[in-house]
Amino acid sequence: MVLLEVREESREMGKKGHSEEEILRMLRESVT
Repeated sequence: MVLLEVREESREMGKKGHSEEEILRMLRESVT
């Protein structure tokens, strides 16, 4: 699992104005 990497990325993206929902949606799309 790459949960730590995901958390770091989500933190960086959060600074850029992405909501957690957007991040989770992007992650889900990249996984499938």
